[in-house]
Amino acid sequence: METTVKNKQVILRNYVKGIPKESDLMIITASDPVELKVKPGSAAVMVRNLYLSCDPYMGILMREPTPSTLALLDAFIPGKPIAGIGVSQVIDSDDPSFTKGDMIWGIVNWEEFSTINPAAIFKIDVNINVPLSYYTGILGMIGLTAYAGFFEICSPKKGDTVFVSAASGAVGQLVGQFAKLMGCYVVGSAGSKQKVDLLLNKFGYDDAFNYKEEPDLDSALKRCVPKGIDIYFENVGGKMLDAVLLNMKTYGRIAVCGMISQYHLETRDRLQNLPDIIFKKIRMQGFASYDFIDRFPKFLEFVLPYIKEEKLAYVEDIVEGLENGPAALVGLLHGKNVGHIVKFHIFVFKWAQVKRSLIIQRPNVTNSADQKGKKINPNSSDYNLRTTDSRVAMGILSWFTGSPKPSQSETSKPEMIQMPKSETPAPGMNGAIEVPRPDRATVFEFGSVAATGDRVTLAGYCPVSDDLEPCRWEILPADGKDAPQFRVVF
Repeated sequence: METTVKNKQVILRNYVKGIPKESDLMIITASDPVELKVKPGSAAVMVRNLYLSCDPYMGILMREPTPSTLALLDAFIPGKPIAGIGVSQVIDSDDPSFTKGDMIWGIVNWEEFSTINPAAIFKIDVNINVPLSYYTGILGMIGLTAYAGFFEICSPKKGDTVFVSAASGAVGQLVGQFAKLMGCYVVGSAGSKQKVDLLLNKFGYDDAFNYKEEPDLDSALKRCVPKGIDIYFENVGGKMLDAVLLNMKTYGRIAVCGMISQYHLETRDRLQNLPDIIFKKIRMQGFASYDFIDRFPKFLEFVLPYIKEEKLAYVEDIVEGLENGPAALVGLLHGKNVGHIVKFHIFVFKWAQVKRSLIIQRPNVTNSADQKGKKINPNSSDYNLRTTDSRVAMGILSWFTGSPKPSQSETSKPEMIQMPKSETPAPGMNGAIEVPRPDRATVFEFGSVAATGDRVTLAGYCPVSDDLEPCRWEILPADGKDAPQFRVVF
């Protein structure tokens, strides 16, 4: 096994003026190889990064720091990797709280490998059957932000009228659904017809409008909430905030989560209606999610049952590959995303060539309750296995084609092998597929394979080193399709 590896990174070229551009970020390979062991006595944790999150606050940290922004977070440093929320796997640890193979989430650099302070990370309970990417969003800081801002700051009551700006974003989509669960009347604004449709048809908003098509925001709000607003969850700022103040009820509450319209302006919008805060005795509070980190267990206790019962919808934009991270982040800051952007990075050792995705299509299976607990046979006619890359992890391919699992091999030289044509492949495999054989073939042991509704979970092992380490494959439904497609997430 290699003891050092090259480390691809996304770095900030220089401090940004105006709205960030892709050219403000640069992808490099660090000049010094990364040691895959932490120094004894360092109390550090070495991880390989799997998912990285794009979030609006990152645009603030790309600008030259000011006393105001430093009160929130330290700015990124030109020439160094940017950082954000990520999901990672522990490779080595000098902290007894973390061991090799643990899955964690927290603040990590945008790079393939990071050595991090364990105080900045949280261990993931892999027995909770949710996609790992959720820990960059609904089960991470984004979810906590929505929960704390709405419940801790806004003190909602049944029957309250709630307005959410940037309502289709990562935080907004959750706030609206939390409000509906509380029995509130919920209205949202977004920047496209597609996003408005999501608010109404997926997230359960009672009303919504496209702010870009409204010549007068005050009139739009009076049309949607003629009796006024009890709670405003602020994500935008500027002209939207000014219009909202005119429509707030007496003793209204405003949680200021973000002001994305103002972050990158050289001259920020001037507000005309701030006196309404006094006249209407409005409570308005800014906050950051880490102010409420002690509420995290309470938040999980609240949100997990709703996720398991499928009472919360959650939309992620998945962008594959570290090299596409800059475009994803800049697109978010320009409002091009729908939902939460997760930069999805597959780490691959040189001998474990794992293809980026497998798609399983079930044309004859619907969301019916009779699928719960049903054992799945991927070789059946209900399935169609398609691949986007001819090189597939050998053990996964073996499982899907029903071929015998590979035995331990003493072969020292990598070789290409073919899956035997005599075996019955899953429909769509079209005969043999060449796959790289590891130096030392790894036995893939799969545990239970069962469907619950539209989700199939494969529990087993995948090669991330010369050892066997636990890994999970989840086959998740594509939204909005009569015939669900399932993607195996490594």
